Amino acid sequence: MPDIICKCKSVVPSNRKDCPACGRDCGFPNVRLASSSEEVAALEKRVADAQVSAAARQCGAQLASFAESVEGARAAIARNLHVIDDLIKGDRNHYTSYQAQVHAGARDPEENEWDRVRTQYESALYPNFQNEIIFACLTLSQEGMSGYGGFSIILKDEMIAHRASLFEENPHSFIERHQILMNKPFPPGYRAIWETKSDLAVAKLHSRIDSNTTIEDHASILQTDQGGTGDGDFIEVHIYGSVNRRAIDKVVGRKPRTFEDRIIWKRIQRELDSLGAEAVEL
Repeated sequence: MPDIICKCKSVVPSNRKDCPACGRDCGFPNVRLASSSEEVAALEKRVADAQVSAAARQCGAQLASFAESVEGARAAIARNLHVIDDLIKGDRNHYTSYQAQVHAGARDPEENEWDRVRTQYESALYPNFQNEIIFACLTLSQEGMSGYGGFSIILKDEMIAHRASLFEENPHSFIERHQILMNKPFPPGYRAIWETKSDLAVAKLHSRIDSNTTIEDHASILQTDQGGTGDGDFIEVHIYGSVNRRAIDKVVGRKPRTFEDRIIWKRIQRELDSLGAEAVEL
C-alpha cells in the first residue's frame, strides 16, 4: 500500500493512522489498504467472474440472494466465559489484539502450528501495524468459530464498521493455499471494507451456490465450523484498535455445564442487561 499525502502536504506512512507532522486523522490503515485502487479493481474483477459463472450455471438469482443476506452479516468473536466476564466488568477493560497481549506479557503463544507463525503472516498482512488488529469472523448464524471459545460476542455494527476490513479466510490457510512466500506481499482482490463485504463473499463462495440454494443455506455457506482452532472456513473481520463492553450487541452461547461457569454466565447476563445488550442462550 502506498503512502498517502495529508492535507498539510506531509507524507503519511501506510502504517500510520495519524499524520506524523500535523496529527490529523488520516483513516484506519487496514481500511485504507482494502480501499486502495489495486485492491478494489482486483475484487471487482473476481465479482464479475463470479457473476458470469453463476449465470452460466443458471443460479444468478440465488447468488444475488446470497449477497443480500451477507449484507446483514455480523462480526463475531468467540471466546471463553472468563475472557467475556473480564471484558464486561467495566468500561476501562478492553479486548485487545493477540499481538498486543503477547507484547504486553498478558498472554503467551500456544505451542501449535498457528501461533508459531502467526506473527509472520499477520505482519505480512498488515505491515508494521499488526499489533493494532483484532480478529473476528463474519457470521449469519450469530456464532463465532467454536475452536476459539464456546461463547460468541456479537459486535455492534456502528462500533466497528468504519474501522473494519475483511479478508478472504484465515491468513494461515490462505498462505498455504496460495503458496505465498513471507517476503512477498499478499495478492490483491482478497480484501474488502465493511460496506463491500458481500462482494468478497460472492467472489469467494460463488461456486458453492447452485439453482437449489435457499436462504436457509446461506449461513452454512458463509461459515463452516469444524471445532478446532484454525479449522473451518470463514471470512475474517479485521478491526483496528480495541473494543470495550460498549461495543457488544449480544453474547451468544449454550448453557454452561459446570456450576462455576453457570454463576459466571448469570453475572454476564446481568451486566449485559444493564448495558442494554442481550445474552442469548442456545
